[in-house]
Amino acid sequence: MLKKVLFIALSAALLVGAGLTLTACDGGGTDVSSNPVQAFIDNNREMLDDVSADHLESLGPGATVDFQAGDGEFIYIYTWGPGPTVEDLKDVTTSFLDMPDNVTTYETLANNLAGLIGLDTLKLTVSYYDGQGNLIMTRSFDGHASAATAE
Repeated sequence: MLKKVLFIALSAALLVGAGLTLTACDGGGTDVSSNPVQAFIDNNREMLDDVSADHLESLGPGATVDFQAGDGEFIYIYTWGPGPTVEDLKDVTTSFLDMPDNVTTYETLANNLAGLIGLDTLKLTVSYYDGQGNLIMTRSFDGHASAATAE
C-alpha cells in the first residue's frame, strides 16, 4: 500500500515538473551574467512554488521543495515530510525515476528549461530526501535548447 501511495505522489511530482514547461516565463529585467539559472529561479520563484504546491500536499505534511542553481544546472530538491524513511522510499523512487516515460519527461523538461533560461545545454537534477534529511536518490537529465524547439 505504501508503495502505491508513494508511486502516486511521485507521479504527481513528474506532472508538476512537466507543468512548468507550459507555464514558465522569464521575469524580465534580470542581470543573467553571473548565473542565468539562478536569475531564472529568482525571477520565477513564486511561480515555481505555486506549480509545486499540489505536489507538496500529496507528499504529506511538512514536505518541501527547493530550487537551486549550479553551473548550467537546475536542481529540484524534494524533501518528504516526517514519516517515510530512505528504506521505505528508495525502491519506489528508483523505479519511478528509471521508467522510460519519466526519463523522457525529465529530458524534455531539461530541454524546455534550457530554452527558457537561454542556455544551449542544461543539466536538470532531481534529488529526493526523506524527512530526516537523508538522501534517497539523485538523478540528472541533460537538456539542449535546440531539442526543445525541434519537438
